[in-house]
Amino acid sequence: MIPLPGLAGSDLDNVNRWRGQVGLSAVSEAELAKLVQPVEIAGLRISPGDLIHGDCHGVHVIPLSIAAGVPKMAAEIQRREGELVQFCRSSRFSLEELSQRLADSFAPPQRPA
Repeated sequence: MIPLPGLAGSDLDNVNRWRGQVGLSAVSEAELAKLVQPVEIAGLRISPGDLIHGDCHGVHVIPLSIAAGVPKMAAEIQRREGELVQFCRSSRFSLEELSQRLADSFAPPQRPA
């Protein structure tokens, strides 16, 4: 859940809006705190406060200790993928070099400092 500014976005506002949409009565801040608990979805345990990433490859919990570096790491991965696509479309393309580039691409990018 992402809090939004103003009346649209506190956790309590959103939970009560959703509860109202399914015919449940509103809860107080104290009641909400008692309701918050970890859940398990398809074998992945998700706890309150976890940072979640999901895409066509699946869903992952990102440790908060590395969260600040995720955008830089994602940009590096995107850059590498772009280079690979550009090579595949080029006149320099060969299966041998593609195999080598793919092997190299599985080397983990350097973590941001």
